Amino acid sequence: MYNLIISIILSLLLGALAFYKKAMTDSALILAIVLAFLITYFGGLCAYLILVAVFLGTVVANKIKKSERIKVNKNIIEKSGKKDIVEIIANVVTGAVFIILYKITKVNIYFLVYASIMAESLADSLASDIGVLSKKSPINILTLKKSEPGLSGNISALGLASSFFGSLIIAIIFSIFNFQTSSLIIITLSGFLGAIFDS
Repeated sequence: MYNLIISIILSLLLGALAFYKKAMTDSALILAIVLAFLITYFGGLCAYLILVAVFLGTVVANKIKKSERIKVNKNIIEKSGKKDIVEIIANVVTGAVFIILYKITKVNIYFLVYASIMAESLADSLASDIGVLSKKSPINILTLKKSEPGLSGNISALGLASSFFGSLIIAIIFSIFNFQTSSLIIITLSGFLGAIFDS
């Protein structure tokens, strides 16, 4: 019962913060609260803190020089505005499934997969929101030619560094509760490389 109550409170707190920051659409917010509850209830404090880090990281990144980013790339940026339900499904549902599998089976690899998924989510958000502020033209990952900022498939040194940092944050949180050098490396690289493939 205690775990249930704490999970409800923590998920509602995260939902309240998302509502206050106007970070999601109404439908996305409802789904996010439900998923936050499931992740917290089945994954505990570590899983919850990872989710919080992803949320706060994306909110903060979206606020960094937002006016400058929109002004410079007014008609180019493909990812902007509130998170919708599709983005929540894509970024959190799969992670929640693996947390539930972890709770049922007690197999640690499922928790590792959850952390890697969340690392990729944060890495991708930071790469998109911060990378677009790069003073140098990005390179298209397929053609290896210079392209316009904000378009899918483009990468920059700033974006890559931001992506790696975001992935590392999630790996560190996971390691605080379950330290293994291999896990730290796996989560960091999975999130970082996943964000690059997602480009």
